Amino acid sequence: KRDRDARSVQVNGQRRDPQTVDWLALSEELSTGLTTKLLNRPIGTFADLAPADQLRRRRWAPGTGGGGGGGGAYVGVPQEKKDLIGRLGELTVYHWLKARQPGQDIDACWKSSNATPFTGREGRDGLGYDFRISHNKQTWYIEVKASVDDPCQFELGETEVRKARDIAQSRSADRYVIAYVANVGNGAATTIDILPNP
Repeated sequence: KRDRDARSVQVNGQRRDPQTVDWLALSEELSTGLTTKLLNRPIGTFADLAPADQLRRRRWAPGTGGGGGGGGAYVGVPQEKKDLIGRLGELTVYHWLKARQPGQDIDACWKSSNATPFTGREGRDGLGYDFRISHNKQTWYIEVKASVDDPCQFELGETEVRKARDIAQSRSADRYVIAYVANVGNGAATTIDILPNP
């Protein structure tokens, strides 16, 4: 019971165990629970970020959230829980992109292995991003980071840093962005902030 509780995440008031969850049913539940405000949030609107000197004064509370989409090394949080939070974050972004880009095949745009149960397509981790979409005549590479609360922090893995750097150094019009999903699993409070290439 302790192990199950440690790896589980609260979603809409119910504890979900990654070993037994019905992912297709949970995807439908997430989809219907997202607010109109979130679903109507434009893709190209970036988060209003505070200057870095103000952020240094904030007190972080590591361990209060979960990493998602391959990020967030929170001590004492089981890997299964991190993976569950990451998949919930990617599902949230998936449903948001479907609402914002109805003319685009978002199933084909979802590139990580988290997509496989939902799209039937074989995904790959290690690309440095989770979604690749067309937006404003550009290719956007979207890396998802998620948390069950809103710690305003996450970690980028080596492949993510490499992809972000490669795109920043290229002369193409491609964009690399982070989709930061806060309060994942609480549809009424879930938010998505798009952050520019770090």
